[in-house]
Amino acid sequence: MSSAAPPTPLPVAVVGLGADGWAGLTAGARAALASAEVLIGGPRQLDLLPPDACPGLRVSWPSPLRPAVPKLAAEHAGRRIAVLASGDPMFYGIGRALSEELGADALRVHPHPSSVSYACARLGWPVEDTEVVTVVGRPVARLAARLYEGRRVLVLSAGAASPGEIAALLRERGFGPSRMRVLEQLGSEREDTYEGRADGWDHAPGDPLNVVAVDCRRDPDAAAPRLGATPGLPDTAYEHDGQLTKRHVRAATLCALAPAPGELLWDIGGGSGSIGIEWMRTHPSCRAVTVERVPERAARIARNATALGVPGLRVVTGAAPAALAGLPVPDAVFIGGGLTAPGLLDAAWEALAPRRPAGGEHRHAGVGGGALRAPQALRRRAGEAGRGARGAGRRFHRLAAGDAGDPVVRNEALPQRQEDPVMTVYFIGAGPGAADLITVRGARTLAAAPVCLYAGSLVPREMLAECPADARLVDTSGLDLDEITAEFVRAHEAGHDVARLHSGDPSVFSAVAEQMRRLDAAGIPYEVVPGVPAFAAAAAALKRELTVPTVGQTVILTRIAQQATPMPPGEDLATLGRSGALLVLHLATRYARRVAEELLPHYGADCPVAVVAMASRPDELILRGTLADIAGQVEEAGLVRTAVIVVGRTLGAEQFRDSHLYSPERDRHAC
Repeated sequence: MSSAAPPTPLPVAVVGLGADGWAGLTAGARAALASAEVLIGGPRQLDLLPPDACPGLRVSWPSPLRPAVPKLAAEHAGRRIAVLASGDPMFYGIGRALSEELGADALRVHPHPSSVSYACARLGWPVEDTEVVTVVGRPVARLAARLYEGRRVLVLSAGAASPGEIAALLRERGFGPSRMRVLEQLGSEREDTYEGRADGWDHAPGDPLNVVAVDCRRDPDAAAPRLGATPGLPDTAYEHDGQLTKRHVRAATLCALAPAPGELLWDIGGGSGSIGIEWMRTHPSCRAVTVERVPERAARIARNATALGVPGLRVVTGAAPAALAGLPVPDAVFIGGGLTAPGLLDAAWEALAPRRPAGGEHRHAGVGGGALRAPQALRRRAGEAGRGARGAGRRFHRLAAGDAGDPVVRNEALPQRQEDPVMTVYFIGAGPGAADLITVRGARTLAAAPVCLYAGSLVPREMLAECPADARLVDTSGLDLDEITAEFVRAHEAGHDVARLHSGDPSVFSAVAEQMRRLDAAGIPYEVVPGVPAFAAAAAALKRELTVPTVGQTVILTRIAQQATPMPPGEDLATLGRSGALLVLHLATRYARRVAEELLPHYGADCPVAVVAMASRPDELILRGTLADIAGQVEEAGLVRTAVIVVGRTLGAEQFRDSHLYSPERDRHAC
């Protein structure tokens, strides 16, 4: 004789309650509660039920709540159970925990209008256009990520103190003019509303059951920077010690990592936490873990995350790869520092989770934007770029594969090289002096290189903040060519790219030619990233075009003969001066009197001359005069270096013909 089948478990009734209690329930909800043998809820909810209509055993939720769900279900198995929820059980309510712990099929949910529905009805706000943020059991700082001019936000309060805390955050984040309305006991006979501006909020705490409606208005004079909804927040939004992925690099990095809702990022070598923070800001469900070995920086990351509205960023203090042990499996990895640590890249790759799309179609960058059919596709991504995106795109990777044995596929969002040597020396023009005059490509390349060689006497220290946190920095001002070459060889043997910073542009008076010759002999690849030359910065400081129609169309960049490095035949000042062209002299300031004497016969004593020292820097100095008096000005100012001398009639040209380029007589349709 066969045994009887086990009885089907009774479904758990989940009933949403409003502030109006029993009176606001549907007939179905009342029947479920009246027939329940066990009633589970919070004390406030249980008190809303009339004892005569609901005679079941009343059980208050213990704390913590979630671990108690399966225990209470097992304890009361075989009995009719009803669980009470505030408002809509499936909207920031107990319904989620019950569904995840017991399964959706084990529930019978009786919804009730949520506090959001009530609030929007009172305010006349369309629900679909209203942002909702809950601070129940969560930090108020989460609201900061949802503040934008003109937006309407409903905040689900944690209690009576929440409105004051929200007002304080609005003031701190530059949204003091925002209108706040507190809606209490929505749906009940005690419903009440009061309002005010955040910058003048002085209301005493009221009823703990409230929702706060915020009409966001940003103070145009706020000290806090305006924040957009896309990656690439202003650098000033972050507290940092110089270790910060710069804004444009950060935007490119997040674009390549391509966060999707619910995904988890590992940001290894967090610096200031900007990558993990902006990953989380892309969607409320995005998560991130930042690993930072320096305790001071780890604390700073946490402060930045709170200030920018993602206090849920998890910060792990420790050195990778050891600190990665036990972390949740990531969907994407960004390595911002410590790439050279043994085993780090392998550990990050092994941690990336397999993704098996239900339809078998897998899209990824690096294959012309096409679709790969791969039923067993693994979706793996890793961004690795020192402290930002690689200018040449060679190590900023998104890893995508049809199976675990497939090769790395590079991200096409960044430029690619036809060849991919073990390492490269990048000669980077650092510009004339100002740290922000380095090119975007130069900054990206510098931000990715684990080794940086720079001339300490010429390159501003602020520019080195672009380097990775663990980069090896070598000041070459005290090294000779053999010692510099040895640094290149050392990096080559270790497989480390080198950023070789030169002031100005590498093509002019930079001494890169002999370094390139040494690299060619050693078989070490190199590239050149141009920069802003000193003569261009000088022209900008003078607010002058160096080529003026009918006055001067030729610019000669030169220097003067010195004992150490004589000038080639035919390039002395007397010969060049006979051309009458505009002359820009480098490395000649200490010889200003000699320059004036040699050029005076060819240009005349009244020829305009300008000397620009420290062009583009805060201590920039401009001297204007003629060949007759400029030497005295230079000597009086004590200038001996880091300046250019500009000689030519175009400096004083005022009466000249307009160029043909914009002439109304020009035929703009001619080929």
